[in-house]
Amino acid sequence: MHGKLLSSVTGVKKSGTSDLYSRISGHPDILQNHRFKESQWIPRCRFNDTFRVKPCNSLTYVELAKKVDIRSLGYYTGLYAPSASAIRKAAHVGPGGNPNFGKIFGDATPANFHMHINWSELPGNEGLTEPKYTNFNYISHLTPDVKLIVIFRDPVSRLLSDFKYGRVATIEANPEKYIRKFHNQCVEMIKMYKECFSLYSQRQCIYMSNTNNTNSQMRLKFTAGFYSFFMKEMYALFNKKNILPILMTDYTNDMKNTLAKVFDFLELGQPNEEQWENILKQTIQNKSRAKSVRMWNETELLLKEFYKPLNEDLAELLNDSRFLFKN
Repeated sequence: MHGKLLSSVTGVKKSGTSDLYSRISGHPDILQNHRFKESQWIPRCRFNDTFRVKPCNSLTYVELAKKVDIRSLGYYTGLYAPSASAIRKAAHVGPGGNPNFGKIFGDATPANFHMHINWSELPGNEGLTEPKYTNFNYISHLTPDVKLIVIFRDPVSRLLSDFKYGRVATIEANPEKYIRKFHNQCVEMIKMYKECFSLYSQRQCIYMSNTNNTNSQMRLKFTAGFYSFFMKEMYALFNKKNILPILMTDYTNDMKNTLAKVFDFLELGQPNEEQWENILKQTIQNKSRAKSVRMWNETELLLKEFYKPLNEDLAELLNDSRFLFKN
């Protein structure tokens, strides 16, 4: 699992990660993993005894029946054993005697970006109010030269999409009830974070709300929109040249050019005409439903105001005003 062999769609959840990963996997030099899209090992599988009886990804229904310890590092590396074997077979000596592996493989676990709920269980974090080690430290340690792709969506619309995910039929049956619930939870989250930010550091507040003891599903969804914070955490550990930020609007409006940039970033050749055709004609993956369900204008204004300074921070960090999400 040498880092140069691994690419990762790190986030952000509900921003087109499934579709991006599917089309990237259409490249002839990327080994498609038909068993899973998300390993979920870094943020979920390696923690808690509950995961020994409760699946944490699509594979673990079978693994648990076999009494496999899905918390072990061996389980995680074993997920990629077929890909690693294929890469070894394709390897050859390149210019200057350096090895050329020819193909790469990857993972697309968006939760790696924002889900750090078990940081207090990690060795070295005992008794701390904010973590010394997070998901990013483990990814950096296991795959130091990993190529990370992060696709961003306007955090306001992303939050609503995340809220609706998995309960579309229920929401459509009674949209007013759930949009009211969404509004009330957003008001609660904004109040909580504003109060915390007035008393503690941003980092302490974000990780404080990202623990199992104080966490709720809505807090995780809400925290995922703190893009600039998590990007800074990544930049502190990874070489910036190995992180590619993408706008979801660029991807949906100019898919071919955006994918071409991804392939360049992964140091792959461009697909031929037939391969491009197959990549671009794929069915949209994990397409959002219940589009008719909209948040209240009041909710939208509150969220835009809250996320505005975070978006400004991201735009400055990336030196790109498009990440203000004004359009």
